[in-house]
Amino acid sequence: MRQNRLDATQGFAWILTVALLASVGLLLVPAIKPTPLAELESPQIAEQLPELTIVEASVRVFGEDGAASWSLESPRIVLSLDGSLDFALPRVLLQNSAGTSLRAEAGSGWLKPTSGGERMSLYSQVNALLENPEREVAFSTESLLIAEGGRYVWAPQSVQIQSVAASTRAANLEFDLDEQILLLGSSAEQVVHTRIQPAQAIQ
Repeated sequence: MRQNRLDATQGFAWILTVALLASVGLLLVPAIKPTPLAELESPQIAEQLPELTIVEASVRVFGEDGAASWSLESPRIVLSLDGSLDFALPRVLLQNSAGTSLRAEAGSGWLKPTSGGERMSLYSQVNALLENPEREVAFSTESLLIAEGGRYVWAPQSVQIQSVAASTRAANLEFDLDEQILLLGSSAEQVVHTRIQPAQAIQ
């Protein structure tokens, strides 16, 4: 009888622990036995290690001046052993001390730490907005790469750009957040094409 009560108590404690982890959005999958550190170098062992899944996550990275350099919000983020993140429906904000910012939303994305800073990729229909104190430019594309801690932005595929003054279509786009330099590229299939809005036409 005592052993049955002990088993029931342990079972209830396990269920309560799982429920608490789920309530804060942290799940470890799959559960495995501890692995000796010496064996972690094996790719086969690394593939078996658990991933950390975080729901309704908000991540912020701060620069040397203490100001937030970029932030990420997502309903689901998966953290892998190598420190990389995979996320669904990300909302990203990049900003610098000069007041220039990039806001972007996408269907999916990933982030990987590198020696030159974080490298991020957004894909599955990206909608973004570039802003500074003087103007704003909206654009949409299929994928967006962000490098060097958020300073450089590159859209390698066809991009549609919309501003108050004009509508532009280009083969690709590059942007330096600090220097505020926007470059548009063309290809054999897609030349840079700009249409001036009627209200902005020269009289």
